Amino acid sequence: MSDVLRLELKQFNIKVVIVEPSITNTNWARITIDKMLSVTPKSSPYRQMAERQAQLITKPTQTTADVSRTIIKAISTKRPKNRYQVRFMDRIAMKSIHLLSYALQDRLAERMMR
Repeated sequence: MSDVLRLELKQFNIKVVIVEPSITNTNWARITIDKMLSVTPKSSPYRQMAERQAQLITKPTQTTADVSRTIIKAISTKRPKNRYQVRFMDRIAMKSIHLLSYALQDRLAERMMR
């Protein structure tokens, strides 16, 4: 959606920038986990996947201050990039994903969920 919005607003000289934070140290992770586990019955074939996802969500990789610095960088730059990742490892991961084929991305995602 943001990429389409960027194209639509370009004619008005309005820049659209995406800040892509990963898991941030806020109470949102707890809210997400509680909701996900409450709507996934223990007898569900998806329960094990939900529990694995919950474990990943509980490991924040950045703080709200990190995200704020990235936003300030994006809005202060004369020629902003289309996308900003907050942490160095997130930037490496995103660049790697763009280089990989979709089939390999799918396999990696499946492996992460095991």
